[in-house]
Amino acid sequence: MNALRTLPVALLATFHSFAAACSGSPGEVGGPAATAHVTGRCVDAAGAPRSGVDVGWSGVEDHVHSGADGRFRLELVFDAHFEAYPATLALGGGDAPAREVPVRVHDGEVLDLGDVVVN
Repeated sequence: MNALRTLPVALLATFHSFAAACSGSPGEVGGPAATAHVTGRCVDAAGAPRSGVDVGWSGVEDHVHSGADGRFRLELVFDAHFEAYPATLALGGGDAPAREVPVRVHDGEVLDLGDVVVN
């Protein structure tokens, strides 16, 4: 199993007023797409890698699992009208509640979260 898998997730804004408020200028929604990646490593409280952790975007059913070394990589596709796009990464699995990590990404960015402690 590839430790670094990409999960394309289309998170495009659908409301003109919301896009205009976030971008600071009016315009049509659904313009060009922007892409960013979020990477990291799931670890336990002692810092040991956690494999098989569900990692995905909050509110979206698609997800990936962290690899044997705890590493994950997700792709986020969003409307390019956003200068910076806010999203919430959800990490969890099993009986433990998901840990949510808010992120803000820019087009072309690779955001490395480093070690993320997951119970």
